[in-house]
Amino acid sequence: MHLITLMLGKTEGGEVRAANLLGINRNTLRKKIKELGIKGAFGTDEDSAEE
Repeated sequence: MHLITLMLGKTEGGEVRAANLLGINRNTLRKKIKELGIKGAFGTDEDSAEE
């Protein structure tokens, strides 16, 4: 989880770049973000959009 958040921070939330740096597909990254419950400034948390 820390590596994913580190890469998302490094790419300013850019999932495509973060996935490339991690050597995984963007869809895989999004799945992991959801599975791990990573929320916040990356624009992937659907619940935060409703607040």
